[in-house]
Amino acid sequence: MNGGYIMVKERRKHVRVPVEDHCFVGLGQGLSKIGVIKNISIQGLAFEYMSRGEEVKDQLCEVDIFVDGQRFYLAEVQCKALYDIPVPTDTSDYDLKGTFMTRRCGVQFEDLTREQTRQIRVFLKKFTVQNASAERMALAQ
Repeated sequence: MNGGYIMVKERRKHVRVPVEDHCFVGLGQGLSKIGVIKNISIQGLAFEYMSRGEEVKDQLCEVDIFVDGQRFYLAEVQCKALYDIPVPTDTSDYDLKGTFMTRRCGVQFEDLTREQTRQIRVFLKKFTVQNASAERMALAQ
């Protein structure tokens, strides 16, 4: 343990890198859940969204990845939700208990087409944060 946290060995083949603030994901039919992308790799992504408690873990699903201002849109990416956990937040200024909670969901991309792979590489080059530029370039190759 390290500072109260259990250290877990990273199992991903590709490092996930943080994204710019204006990157979003829509999950499910009719984009039933919309969230902010937190990090991404060629194999998957994590995002945070507001929920009334329902989870999407262990489900096969589709996501749309988009950036505000219509600068990028990738539709119907097949994936599997690997985890969907509550995010601890300070709600002392808001009375949201029992109404909404912030959740973090991690998805693994499944059966990407060549075009989807190409588009995700474009996303990695254009919309990941600047301080991750070396990792971003390695991931996009």
